[in-house]
Amino acid sequence: MPYKISTPKAKEQKSYEVETERSFLLDDDGTKADAYYFSLLNKGYKPLYFNAPYHWGVANPKTNVIISYTEGDIDKTITKNKEVFISELDKMQDFWKKSDKKIYGEIKYNRQEEKF
Repeated sequence: MPYKISTPKAKEQKSYEVETERSFLLDDDGTKADAYYFSLLNKGYKPLYFNAPYHWGVANPKTNVIISYTEGDIDKTITKNKEVFISELDKMQDFWKKSDKKIYGEIKYNRQEEKF
């Protein structure tokens, strides 16, 4: 479904513990984004937040992958292990704590429910 526009480009921590892939999804009315979101849930991803069909985030604690979608832009964060996965989720949660209390609260609640 998404169109990949680059190869993994951001190696953010020592020992290449994190890779970020950027891609996009052309979607005029939100139906493709919705379908992509629910297909990820069916593949074992857990919801982090769902602000609108054009703005959501999911995480897969089994594969240590986080995917966020904002108005067609897809960021896929691939972490090397569970500790780095939790650290990346903490960074995301801290960002939203400062930027949007509603999304922060949703992430906090969902992480407590899923225990990650």
